[in-house]
Amino acid sequence: MIVSGSNDKTLCLWDANSGAAIGEPLNGHSHWVNCVAFSPDGSIIVSGSADNTLRLWDGKCGTTIREPLNGHSAGIWCVAFSPDGSKIVSGSMNSTLCLWNTKSGEAIGEPLKGHSDWVMNVAFSPDGSMIISKVVSGSNDKSLCLWDANSGAAIGKPMKRHNGPIICIAFSPDGSQIIVSGSWDNTLCLWDAKSGAALGEPLRGHSNWVICIAFSPDGLNIVSGSLDETLFLWDAKSGIVIRGPMRGHSDQITCVAFSPDGSIIASGSADNTICLWDGKCGVAIGGPLKGHSAEVNCIAFSPDSSLIVSGSKDNTLFLWDVKSGQIIAEPLMGHNNWVNCVTFSADGLVIISGSS
Repeated sequence: MIVSGSNDKTLCLWDANSGAAIGEPLNGHSHWVNCVAFSPDGSIIVSGSADNTLRLWDGKCGTTIREPLNGHSAGIWCVAFSPDGSKIVSGSMNSTLCLWNTKSGEAIGEPLKGHSDWVMNVAFSPDGSMIISKVVSGSNDKSLCLWDANSGAAIGKPMKRHNGPIICIAFSPDGSQIIVSGSWDNTLCLWDAKSGAALGEPLRGHSNWVICIAFSPDGLNIVSGSLDETLFLWDAKSGIVIRGPMRGHSDQITCVAFSPDGSIIASGSADNTICLWDGKCGVAIGGPLKGHSAEVNCIAFSPDSSLIVSGSKDNTLFLWDVKSGQIIAEPLMGHNNWVNCVTFSADGLVIISGSS
């Protein structure tokens, strides 16, 4: 299953095998849907919207679960489930995070305050014990904050190293407690999640803003995409460049993802295309995948690494066969505005999308 979110204020569920829409668009939000996520077991979907609320949906049939979750005073920009699915964290344009009990929908404590501008991304540590948040804005915040995922208490002081706003973050999935951040200062930084200390010098290679980053599933490599139209592949331990700049796009990189088996990297771009790269060495695999007529906003791999779904400003999703690079079925049409977010269910059978 695939879920997508869009500027048309709806979510859509899609059959990942046929590309057919499952039921009607999910209506409930009164403004753009900025983010969606499946619970780890696939039973629940959470969506965050510019209407200041989160909504919970049944992961199988798409019905609404209880009333909207109210706690933010501005739009929701990012959401994430804890690894065990028991908690949700949301980040907002009002500079705060909220921690929620998934089962009851109740807020856990008060909003988490530590940033001075929009919280644009959040992530749980792989063991679920910590949350990391980052802020991106035109301000001088330029920091990351760590939070205790049980109490919501801040862990230490804001982590500062970048000379510009931070636009993307990721926890290493291998339990090594390494965090990577990417910034408008054109660099990436590595951090020790336990101490909050920066690890080594900033990783330099890009000549413009770092827009997106991702760890390989084994935590050994990091891929970054930039406004400079290139990607870099980095060794996560040493920070040394494995390959870069990786050239294949003719406009800024908007999204990157590793396949779950780590063998392939997919990148989406404002040039309307997707490129595939070897996940170990960074060599391009074939030519750009063409189908969209506008910027690619989001991409996701199926759990078995065989499929990619992409969402675009052309209001459609495309389903791609990873091995051949060919489009599977016709464009997935259900939204009437930009597709902002997309993800597969844990079993890979359903896709959900969210729109503005």
